[in-house]
Amino acid sequence: MDTPSTSTSQESAPAHSKRNRVQLSCTPCRHAKLKCDRAQPCSQCQKKDRVGSCSYPTPLPRKKAAMTMHKRLKHLESLVKDVMNSQQLAGPDTPPRDGPEPENLVARAEARGISAEDQRLNTTDSSLSGLDKPSNIQQTLPPSGQVVVGGKETQYVGATHWAAILDDIGEVKEYFDQGEDDDIEEETGAEPSLLFNPDAPPTKAKLLAALPSRRVVDKTVQGYFHGANPSLHILHAPTFQKEYLKFWANPHETPICWLGLLYGIMCLSLFSSYAAGEENPDERASQMQTIRTYRRNCIQCIRLSDYTKPGKYTIEAMLAHLEGEFVLGDADQVNCYVLLGVAVRLALRMGLHRDADRVGGQITPFQGEMRRRLWATLRQIDLLASFHIGLPSMVESVESDVQLPRNLNDSDFDEDCTELPPSRPDSEVTSASYVRFKNKICQVFGKIAAHANSLSPPSYDEIMELDAQLDVVQATVPPSFRFQPIESCIADPAKLIIQRLNVAHLLCKSRCVLHRKYLVGNQDHPEREYSVKVGIDAAMQLLDFQKQTYKATQPGQVLARDRCFPSSLTMHDFLLAAMIVYVRTMKILEEEIKGKHQNTSCQKQKVEMISALKMSSDVWQITQLKYPEVKRAADVLAVMMRKLDAAYVALGKSQMSWGMNLGANDTGSMASLSLEGMISSIQGRP
Repeated sequence: MDTPSTSTSQESAPAHSKRNRVQLSCTPCRHAKLKCDRAQPCSQCQKKDRVGSCSYPTPLPRKKAAMTMHKRLKHLESLVKDVMNSQQLAGPDTPPRDGPEPENLVARAEARGISAEDQRLNTTDSSLSGLDKPSNIQQTLPPSGQVVVGGKETQYVGATHWAAILDDIGEVKEYFDQGEDDDIEEETGAEPSLLFNPDAPPTKAKLLAALPSRRVVDKTVQGYFHGANPSLHILHAPTFQKEYLKFWANPHETPICWLGLLYGIMCLSLFSSYAAGEENPDERASQMQTIRTYRRNCIQCIRLSDYTKPGKYTIEAMLAHLEGEFVLGDADQVNCYVLLGVAVRLALRMGLHRDADRVGGQITPFQGEMRRRLWATLRQIDLLASFHIGLPSMVESVESDVQLPRNLNDSDFDEDCTELPPSRPDSEVTSASYVRFKNKICQVFGKIAAHANSLSPPSYDEIMELDAQLDVVQATVPPSFRFQPIESCIADPAKLIIQRLNVAHLLCKSRCVLHRKYLVGNQDHPEREYSVKVGIDAAMQLLDFQKQTYKATQPGQVLARDRCFPSSLTMHDFLLAAMIVYVRTMKILEEEIKGKHQNTSCQKQKVEMISALKMSSDVWQITQLKYPEVKRAADVLAVMMRKLDAAYVALGKSQMSWGMNLGANDTGSMASLSLEGMISSIQGRP
């Protein structure tokens, strides 16, 4: 649905300015409110014999509010002085209160200010002398998270969101002052939602009639079971095959939620085909339009089933739909977080948080084991999705006694078994191995995320205890799931490669989040040195995963059909890693500008980190040409590279080898590169 979009700026002008909207539909389709496949000419104009009028307007140039550097610095100076005055009034023994609310770096709301995190990170070295003991380290850490009230939305960004690190990087914040991003008009009409859809769902007969031919459905479902979708682990393949054959024998007797599950499976499978550049087996419409049709029909089936009274296939259908929302939705994924909350509460309603062997009721061994797989998968999705959006996990607050699923293949048990067979050795890869080992990591990762969102920062002893728990979990990962360079896994199935990558990815992400708060400051302290080493190593490993995954997902490569890159979740994690590496690199450059000699090891690390950031920036720049949703990542990395290049200029050296073009305000002294330098200049310090 076309709705005008406006934005305001407190710094530029009091009047509201309308943002440019990039019209992607052709003019006739836009006026007629029709779906446009954006071809030249589009299919709608071909059908209606109006090829000659099928045209696309040239996008209007983006206008930015005029804002001189002088005004920007004057505004910053007033904010910093306000913070300094408030700290003096508070007294030395009074905990520093939060300054003006910082800018919402996700929604780019209009509020501006400097957070307590900025104040901590930009103090002088002498002010960090209290870091001699772990207990003092804890006292320097401010409360995590920020709430920003904007004109359109009030949003909380927790410490686990990648944008929270921007509190640590004053110089990158400057990028977000340049104006709002253009709105991209994805569709002329609003897509239906499971929760907010006033229209009555169609009948079951219409949803059955909307299915393509048996040949198309067979091919699409087969592609799903050969892929690496997370929702695959909640299905028992032999049982689903029986139900599938039964469905075609008598479609009208099939539960409507099972039909919703089928549509969700088809949506995910067709999207994988689309990402790999394969042809659409359903020739009734364009590939993306078919994907959205399957998604819409999945929603309608769930609604028609009265999902507030959950039963068989309800959670399975919702998780398949949720996975589709993650790959089809926008970068913020707020809708997914809300849907996930509904799924968690429905799971609680069904008692999935209680183990089948420890609760009363007529639950068969088969049902009990599948409930364990379902709860384990839901727990992982909830934890990772909550971390991704920067909000607390819902499942982690639930007291549960569910055991891990047994290490069994689907062929080891069925609906008629009276007793489950014993679990296979962990060294043996089964249908449940990945869920089991990832769930073990998530048990520790959940504690780390909870500490990151905690109102009272954990002590350094607690940090080291969690670090030791990660070591134990990492040591228990069997050889089959230990990461190997993707280029050396030519003979391995794509599913196993992705699972190895995800396990290693989660371990590195856990290290990054655990040690992030200790990556800036007095690096002479032994404990802080350990955090710096572990945090940087994990972040560098994540950036290496980005490079390897990008190469492996190119057409014709081993992961071309499985769109594990780019995705909203991986973009979040790679940005997290890039910002950690950037903070460390700028710290080294600041020391060099102050005249402090860096040893050979430190110089080598600096070169490696800059190279990794350059690689990450190049990948995002190339990827955004095909996937516009990664534009934010590309822009953030581009700003980092400009600032690093400017730092080299400040050192009196030539620009770095890639020769970035610097703007007029990007050169000069180090004072323009960090908030610390700006504070020093305002206070009159050298």
